[in-house]
This record gives sequence, structure tokens and C-alpha cells, in this order.
Amino acid sequence: SQGVIFPDPTLCIGCLTCEVICSQVHRQQGLSDVPRIRIFNDASVKVAPVIQEAYPGRGSFHQEPCLQCPTAECLYVCPVDATAIDVRTGARYIKEDICVSCGRCEEACPFPTADESQATNLLALGQGSRISFDPEKDTYTKCDLCFWREGGPACVERCPVNIRIKE
Repeated sequence: SQGVIFPDPTLCIGCLTCEVICSQVHRQQGLSDVPRIRIFNDASVKVAPVIQEAYPGRGSFHQEPCLQCPTAECLYVCPVDATAIDVRTGARYIKEDICVSCGRCEEACPFPTADESQATNLLALGQGSRISFDPEKDTYTKCDLCFWREGGPACVERCPVNIRIKE
């Protein structure tokens, strides 16, 4: 893909703006509003001094979005071709209207997520990889780099401090 959301955990203040805006823009598109980026509490992250000064006591966090693998295993295991690559951006995404919720994409993803008990938003999605199941919409979903948005990923655009997120 032309990009990957690569947050810098040392700058994260755990405000969840990225998760909230992700849910909002996807819901507005008629897609699952399960956040495609998640923030996890992580005591091992050393917060940047400038963040400690500006936001004392905010905690330590890390983020786990899809890494947009060049040879994404999720693309090859879908029995109904619901996983695709956007021609313009190269984003790997799931066509939710085609997905039959078999879970093969989630199982094929080689990147596990942290235990959900560490999720800052306290949502229990049963997530084991960078691909999530939305029981309400009965579909799997993952970061799609907001490929339809002219401005790119909404989380990158809206993050109030994490200026090192690269797309």
C-alpha cells in the first residue's frame, strides 16, 4: 500500500480520539463502526518528556492498527474474495457487503493484539489479531486507511498530539 498507520507510542496521551473518529467515519460510510485502531495500556512504554510535561499522569499506551502487509495473508484465504486492494491507495480492506464472516482472514493475520483487558476503551470484541469481528453487522473488518477519504486516514488527521503517525 502507499502507507501504513505507524503511531509513535511515546507520544500517545490515550485520549482515544483515533478510535472515536475511526468509528464515526466508517459509520458515516455505512460500514462497521468497530474501531480499526485500538489503544492499549502499556506500562513498558516510556512517554516522551514533552508529553509528560504537557499531559502529566496520562499513562503509557501503544496502538495496534493493521500493518497493511505487502503479502497480506488475509487476502489469500477469503473464500468469497471479500478482501481486496484499493487500486488508488493500495490499502488492503474487507468488502463488508461480501464478507460471509467465516473468520479465515482473522485467523490468517500473523499479528496478534494485546489482551483486550488492556484495551483503554474497555471494549471486549474478542479480537485476537488486527482484524475484528463486528457481531452487529455480522462482518469482519480491519484498517482500510480510510481509502475513500480524500484526506486519508481520519485517525491521522484528528490525532491531537501524535504528529509522528505516518501514512
